[in-house]
Amino acid sequence: PEASYTVKFDAGNHTFSCATGCNILGGAFSADKSKFKFDLSTSTMMMCPDMSVEDTLKRILPTVTGYGPVDGGIGFYSGTDRPVMVIVR
Repeated sequence: PEASYTVKFDAGNHTFSCATGCNILGGAFSADKSKFKFDLSTSTMMMCPDMSVEDTLKRILPTVTGYGPVDGGIGFYSGTDRPVMVIVR
């Protein structure tokens, strides 16, 4: 709860970045009406006291295949009815 994580999308360039509190992950994305794909291609590699956020994002982002509205945010799905990640503003 005390940590701050951010995800930024640049729709014009179809790129994204995730700030995890220690490292930054990024790459390209593609989207249409219901499909979504992250192409994770860059990452800073500083050693952090807790690498769990980076490790989780590196594991989850490549599996995302769709997206949709979820409780005031956007849910990202990996072939299931439950989102694997939710982003709220």
